[in-house]
Amino acid sequence: MMLLSGDVLALGEANESTVRYIEVFSSASSRDGEVVVKLDAETESCHQYWIKSKESVGQKNSESSTLAPLHAKSTVRIVGDADSLWSGSRVFKTCEIISLRVL
Repeated sequence: MMLLSGDVLALGEANESTVRYIEVFSSASSRDGEVVVKLDAETESCHQYWIKSKESVGQKNSESSTLAPLHAKSTVRIVGDADSLWSGSRVFKTCEIISLRVL
């Protein structure tokens, strides 16, 4: 995913940081195909981010777009939707990813 306009930014809160870890849930889990991305920095509204489980080009691009910066220690910019929290965590505010850009 890529941030294309200021309108998208208005929908969520942006965070720029390096990727600490990525957690992918397998088919053995009730969260089959869901992906959680944790950055080194948090915002008040979003402690980490998630990608919905669905067969789509957008999901596959989002997953692969987080792997390269993780290994390269590159900075990413994620815009998260704090109104769409992941139900898989009661500890962290895990916002749905609206857009992701490698900087």
